[in-house]
Amino acid sequence: MNENEKNIRKNFLKFTESRYMRFVGGNDLVFSLIALVLLGIVIFIFEKVSYVFDPFIIVFKTIAAPIIVSLI
Repeated sequence: MNENEKNIRKNFLKFTESRYMRFVGGNDLVFSLIALVLLGIVIFIFEKVSYVFDPFIIVFKTIAAPIIVSLI
């Protein structure tokens, strides 16, 4: 087994980690907690400025209902 095959095998064994844990940076619980806190902050901020998105929601609801009915 040459060096290239060893590297491929080593990388394949690391593939067992989930995509989420690779995305947040590792198997550490701290990274998951930070991700949850950041998600909470984003939800909190969007809740405070939700009035900005109200016109878009109204337009979407106005357009979505006829499209759904026409597809049925």
